[in-house]
Amino acid sequence: MRKLIVLCMLMVLCVSGIAYAEGQGRVETVFTNQGLAAYTTATSAIYDVKGSSSYGVWLNVAANGGTPDINVSYQMSPDKTIANFTTPTTVNALYSDNVEGNVVMSFTPANMRYIRFVASGKQGSSTATTISMKLFTRE
Repeated sequence: MRKLIVLCMLMVLCVSGIAYAEGQGRVETVFTNQGLAAYTTATSAIYDVKGSSSYGVWLNVAANGGTPDINVSYQMSPDKTIANFTTPTTVNALYSDNVEGNVVMSFTPANMRYIRFVASGKQGSSTATTISMKLFTRE
């Protein structure tokens, strides 16, 4: 009887632990010290966000002695075909500024399965400008 009770307790812990873990979401590294001098563009990998309901990003912009001037946007697609990725018409930029430091923000993308990010250095961006970025999603 005692073994049965222990077994039942373990099953409850395992099941509740799995449910808890699934609800945690995930973190993806989008860019790591990606250079963004003026007129340069970096496009991230493609991320499958099926089932995600909450989205956030963390950015770190560094100019290393100069002035950053960057633009970050996202593109969505129903599949992984590169030609199908497009910026939603209601979104001009996820982030557009010339400030160094950390930025955290949430956003609400279109309900499509795949997302990727595009970062670009604008005219005034220092040659030493870099961006690091993480994507946070929660199911």
